[in-house]
Amino acid sequence: MKLRITGLFVLSAAVAGARAGAAQEPAVWRLSAEPLLQIGVVEGAPEYQLFRAVSSVRLGDGRIAVLNAGSHELRFYDAEGRFVASVGRRGKGPGEFLAPARLYRMAADSLMVFDRANVRFSVHAPDGTFVRSEPVAEERRFRFAEWLYDRSWIDGPALGRGRGSVRAAIDRLPAPDPAVGYRYVKVSPQGHLWVRRPVAPGAPVEWIVYDLEARPIGQVTTPARFEIHEIGRDYLLGVWRDELDVEYIRLYAMSGAERAPVGTLADDVAAGPAPARSLPPAALNEVRRAIKNLATLQELHYSTGDFRYAADTDQLDGWEAPENLLVRIVNATPHGWTGLIIDERTGATCGLSYGAYPPVGWMPGVVLCETSFP
Repeated sequence: MKLRITGLFVLSAAVAGARAGAAQEPAVWRLSAEPLLQIGVVEGAPEYQLFRAVSSVRLGDGRIAVLNAGSHELRFYDAEGRFVASVGRRGKGPGEFLAPARLYRMAADSLMVFDRANVRFSVHAPDGTFVRSEPVAEERRFRFAEWLYDRSWIDGPALGRGRGSVRAAIDRLPAPDPAVGYRYVKVSPQGHLWVRRPVAPGAPVEWIVYDLEARPIGQVTTPARFEIHEIGRDYLLGVWRDELDVEYIRLYAMSGAERAPVGTLADDVAAGPAPARSLPPAALNEVRRAIKNLATLQELHYSTGDFRYAADTDQLDGWEAPENLLVRIVNATPHGWTGLIIDERTGATCGLSYGAYPPVGWMPGVVLCETSFP
């Protein structure tokens, strides 16, 4: 089947942004103008129609594994984007999924799927064969993906392995860009911290990449409406949504990043004493009131607009910034959104996820603060 490639992207050659105290200018990392591979169709065979493609990884032989949560499937496509096979279905039995949330690529290309509703991992061989289930204990549920620390919303490292290194690096980073007041950080397997620059709705996204010593080593621009699933040594893999919110898995080549030194993520890195950023009960109640108001206005925006959640509070009619609190929408898709609240008096960072597929371990509609994440 011929896959449709749409759109050309002109990527910025320079990114204005903060640098971590060093005189060096970070190198420009460039994505290919067109995706090397695109999987997805508006109409056609069901195995090429994507709905809630929440996660994807590239295997060593070039195959792409896609967790298509809308159909409760783990799908496999070859290096040319042709459908190979799928495993899984809706259910509670072995190899079945109720709310699959994220796909992890492990050693030797084995795969793990986190299922939020079944509260377990499903382990699969590289060809998709189900191997075993691993229940997730309650005390471990916040250890696997997105978490909060020091005015930062952080995605990674995978399965929470190496957060000590990340905390230490964030302690050294420049203060958050004053235009947004917080950091959105993606941690790559190469031990790099991708810090997102201020985002305009519907515009390309600019990133500054730091090493674990908080030195800026790269700057890269990703296309509008493209969500990164996997950062490779020389590629980016993720989901792109067109103007109608039709989903496509896209693979971009990335040049320049392959020359950057690789860091080692470790849990035992000393990040210094943890600052006291817990919220007293009165302040926590203020946070809950603010996020409840934000959630109400988001639902009004969704129902009276074009069935999209707002990506910025400026898009919400009736929103008034609460005193002493910084409130930001971190990410928004047609299926849900995540928000971040910072108490300006203490610096305490809290967040909320709302929608069909929250981050791994998060409970929809429940305010969590950075002290919740071990």
